[in-house]
Amino acid sequence: MRPTLVALCFFLAVPFASAEKGHLPPPPEENYNSMILDYIVTGAIFEDKKYSDEWTRSYTYTGKLDPTFGGVLRVTGHAQWLTYPGPAYPWTVNVEVTVGQTTKRLNYSPTSKMQRFDLAVPIGNAQEGSFSINMSRTSTAGNRTMSASGRMKGIAVTGPPGTTSVSVTGAALEQQMAHDLLSREMGDKQALGQNQVFYNGNDQAVANGGTPPSMIVARPTNLHMIMTYHYNNGQGAAPGTITLQREDGKLFGPWRATAVNKVYWVVSPQITLPPGTYQIIDSDPGSWSQNGSGQGHVLIKGKRQRS
Repeated sequence: MRPTLVALCFFLAVPFASAEKGHLPPPPEENYNSMILDYIVTGAIFEDKKYSDEWTRSYTYTGKLDPTFGGVLRVTGHAQWLTYPGPAYPWTVNVEVTVGQTTKRLNYSPTSKMQRFDLAVPIGNAQEGSFSINMSRTSTAGNRTMSASGRMKGIAVTGPPGTTSVSVTGAALEQQMAHDLLSREMGDKQALGQNQVFYNGNDQAVANGGTPPSMIVARPTNLHMIMTYHYNNGQGAAPGTITLQREDGKLFGPWRATAVNKVYWVVSPQITLPPGTYQIIDSDPGSWSQNGSGQGHVLIKGKRQRS
């Protein structure tokens, strides 16, 4: 299995989820005091968006939760201070996601020009949620800030009828999110080896017909990404689903995959997997790449919790 990314191919699949792709500052400004903020919010459908350019640059959203995109409210993206001069000039990036009574936060004090972020909270049966992204830097004239925030009340599975939604929907944005995830997790040899939970693959020639491999999870593990390989004589395969099945029969998933470069199926479960032995089940074994053992090629990345 070759983890190197090449050109991203888009498929015109029927959209099943929604997302908001944001950029601050908006045109015609190219940056705000050398700052740029790019983000994607999934798990919500927004009915209104307001922009403010009074000293700060900010977007404020209102809408409803949408559990059809992986079952989580998720904020991912990156902040940039293009002319960052060094540690003597601090800047911060703070991200917060709340669903129901659960809140998660990321707080960064970057020491370079860019800071990436990715934060998700399961929606479950919650009826309310919110998110916020704030980046701030010092300057001789005082702090400069850009932010995006939103508040959601109620559930909208297919989107609010009769409204002018500012949400970006469709497969293209799912492709971009999967590409960003895959790039971050597999962009170089060092990153490829980090946070591996399970790997079955190699760089040898492959055939179709992969069978489900098994993995042992010794302690609770936060799953970030599962990727299966569908070379299929260079044709790739339309993405299906990936599921984990524990030895007692309990299923985790299925998660709908997104195809990157036609041949990589990528999902981002964002769940904590309890200890056990699991089979990795791919919905299209006929195109699942394998060699040697016959087991399908797969990479799983995450973070094992401390004992």
